[in-house]
Amino acid sequence: MRTLTVVPLLLLPGVPAAAMPSDPPIVQLTPADGEAVPANPAGVTVTFTCPAYLISTPLDRGEHGDYDVLFSDGPALAANGRLASRPYGNVASARLNADGATCTALLDTVDTARSPEIAGGTIHWQVSRTCTGCGGPGREFSPVRSFVVRPAAATGTLTAPKRLYAGYPALLSLSSGATLAGGTVVLERRAGARWRTLDEVAFDIDGTPLIATLPRGRHALRARVGNRVIAQRIVTVLRPGTRGTSTADDGAYRPRRTAPNATLRLRITGGGTRLTGFRASVAVLCPGTGPGENRFVIGFATLRSARVAPDGTVVARTVTGAGTRVQLTGRLRDRRFSGSVTLKLGSCTGTRALAAVRR
Repeated sequence: MRTLTVVPLLLLPGVPAAAMPSDPPIVQLTPADGEAVPANPAGVTVTFTCPAYLISTPLDRGEHGDYDVLFSDGPALAANGRLASRPYGNVASARLNADGATCTALLDTVDTARSPEIAGGTIHWQVSRTCTGCGGPGREFSPVRSFVVRPAAATGTLTAPKRLYAGYPALLSLSSGATLAGGTVVLERRAGARWRTLDEVAFDIDGTPLIATLPRGRHALRARVGNRVIAQRIVTVLRPGTRGTSTADDGAYRPRRTAPNATLRLRITGGGTRLTGFRASVAVLCPGTGPGENRFVIGFATLRSARVAPDGTVVARTVTGAGTRVQLTGRLRDRRFSGSVTLKLGSCTGTRALAAVRR
């Protein structure tokens, strides 16, 4: 007697579920595969057909609301046939166009210096729709296509002091209205055929402070975020000449006006050439996790030593592995020191104006 063996049909890993026999296919329309498109902070749009179709039975029909799009940084597929990498968040919902036959979806992340719709790069995208009658994961997937986002132009201004002295730290600043939040500003000096890094600081929309110590001569500088050059300039660095500070400036300095529970002390030594023993209390703002949860705490900014430039300028920064950063800028003149100090303690940041006199 012959027996009939029934072999179940298995959905192989990595193979998308097939559409129901009578369903019209998903057709990706724009951008064309591999097409270059301009960056857009408001998002990059893709279009595709989104016809009505059978989800499982003739009574269970799908429409545009059953479609979505997944954007990825690579073409690799997961076992269910969907794009494996999701660096840009969840799927984007489909929106029906006025023609009633096509839909759009938007690649739009939180705007930062690394946002793909701003910073550029190759984007892979795939349309899917609910299909419980297709077997497998319960969704039907389109092929994977890609487009290339051209980086958005970003410009800014790199400012420098009127006088820069060889061997002494100088404070520069980058200002830009471009969308660079979350990016790191890299200050570089041209050295032959290469660019040498001088400083790296998180972008600040209110102005990014950059510190550089340069040799004598003319130098080409540039500030970039990622591969985008934001600003460039030429600076002339002078040989240290006649000094404006002297032994008359040496001694201990205290606040010009004493405030309750406030600390400020420093010492000038070496004939007005070095600031030592700096310590100042700073109120820093610590962001909370919800509305009304921000709080101020008092921290202490300390610096062991900093050089005083011939014109009395002081620029110094210290960073510790514990997430503490102190930046001091100021000017020493006629036994008076004025400037500011910025203290960063993890996510907490504060700045204090300084005014001290020799005692």
